[in-house]
Amino acid sequence: MSQNLRQMEGCLCFNLRCASRAVTRFFEATMMDGPLRVTQTPILGGLAANPDGLTMAGLSDSLEMDRTTLLRNIGPLRRKGYLTSEAEGKRTRLKITKEGLSALEKSFAQWHVAQARVMKTLGAERWKNLLKDLEIATEALAA
Repeated sequence: MSQNLRQMEGCLCFNLRCASRAVTRFFEATMMDGPLRVTQTPILGGLAANPDGLTMAGLSDSLEMDRTTLLRNIGPLRRKGYLTSEAEGKRTRLKITKEGLSALEKSFAQWHVAQARVMKTLGAERWKNLLKDLEIATEALAA
């Protein structure tokens, strides 16, 4: 390992990003036969939880996702008919469609398989502690 990389071994950001990429690859592989990518599932999930829709800014904030990433993911979802977007002055309101709800349900079935495998691998106690630690870190660093 190079000296520069060795300096990052204890870096929270570096380690979280590595773990995030590994988890994303695992979920993508498990969900690859479904209608949604793992990165698209929370977008439709957020819209499904808000039947009146959300503005781009509201959805971006609720998902802790930067707007350019959100915009990049919305295009394919709109083209597939999974969501609609309407201009409201300077804002854009997004709403999930019936097709989007159906795709989300199909994806959740595969997501549950991936989630169960992760939980089995980590164990219930470690999983609970990991989620608690991530929530604490998120709240502390968002301030």
